[in-house]
Amino acid sequence: MSAPREEPGDGGTPSAVEVLVFGTVQGVGFRYRTRQRAEALGLGGSAANLPDGSVRVIAQGPRDRVAELVDWLRSAQAPGRVERAEVRERDVSTRLTGFDVG
Repeated sequence: MSAPREEPGDGGTPSAVEVLVFGTVQGVGFRYRTRQRAEALGLGGSAANLPDGSVRVIAQGPRDRVAELVDWLRSAQAPGRVERAEVRERDVSTRLTGFDVG
């Protein structure tokens, strides 16, 4: 029997990360699919193209859900081709709500 999953907003230890994703990640729907995945996980944040061809993803929410998004970003399920993803912890922000695509 598996442990019950927390529902978004049920608490858990809050976590926030910034992920720089490198590879073929622009022009392939990466940001929009990332938003869909993050919203399904109940996370706040954003995804934005950077001038060097990478995408910066900010994600915040329960630690296990943030980790699940990071795993997805690194997986073959993410659009395009991810060569590497650099993860940095961030301070949790009470102002971060919704998930924006820029």
